[in-house]
Amino acid sequence: MPWHTRQWLFWLLPPALVIVLVPFILGLLNHWQLNRAGYWLVQRDWFLALNGALSHWPAALWLNLTELGDGAVLLILLTPLLIKQPQAWIAMVGAVPVAALLSTVGKHLAAIARPAAVLDPDQFTLLGHRVSAHNSLPSGHSITVFAAAIAILASLSLQPQCWHRWPLRLLVVLLASLVCLSRVAVGAHWPLDLLVGATAGWIAGLSGAALTRHYSGWWRWSQNPIGGHVMALVLLSASFLIIYQAQDALVGGVSWWLAGLCGAGTSLWLLGRRQLHTWPSTNTP
Repeated sequence: MPWHTRQWLFWLLPPALVIVLVPFILGLLNHWQLNRAGYWLVQRDWFLALNGALSHWPAALWLNLTELGDGAVLLILLTPLLIKQPQAWIAMVGAVPVAALLSTVGKHLAAIARPAAVLDPDQFTLLGHRVSAHNSLPSGHSITVFAAAIAILASLSLQPQCWHRWPLRLLVVLLASLVCLSRVAVGAHWPLDLLVGATAGWIAGLSGAALTRHYSGWWRWSQNPIGGHVMALVLLSASFLIIYQAQDALVGGVSWWLAGLCGAGTSLWLLGRRQLHTWPSTNTP
């Protein structure tokens, strides 16, 4: 079903507000002197307070949540969508190019130092590997998880007027936000990195949903028997690779194991279907 202008405005309003407000807030707090050092200096106290508060929760929780911001892990974890809502999973794949572009270009142009590069290690909690490069803005994990969340929601045509579906939307956004927060909890990003990353991911997710809605022919090859079997075999191989790598992922490996098992299970289900051309209809209400 084609989207009307009002529906697009509904989905584009949140990222538009962030794009306008973030530079304004930064300028206001930094006396309108926007520079790289000023960006993290105005957030230092926010970061330390939030990192300290989140450190009271189990480290294993944050380490596993932060792994869900890995694109490979998240895509494999959500492969069960292929069973009932294939267009939602394909929309996530369609969001990858824009997400990768925004992440790569944004990190290169901003060149913001990460917390571990400018703060004393004794000042905050650092979980996992120490990352001290100058590529903090935007958060790549936040881009990934919000690209997936918005691609799923938008591709399933959750209309603004469908009030009974708001709890589902809020739950998905809440889960994505927790993954974003994990980046501060592990000491890898400044707070605004998450907000900017989520905004970029939101835009990328809409691009993936737009592809599946207006150019559905580009992915329908996966619904025929040959294309479906090829995709299932590729996913099965990727799932085994995820499970193999999970052995070296320390505490955060639970997310890797879960993703690998979900991917393997979905792949075997797809291979076991006798008629792949009878996949669930992609018609949306």
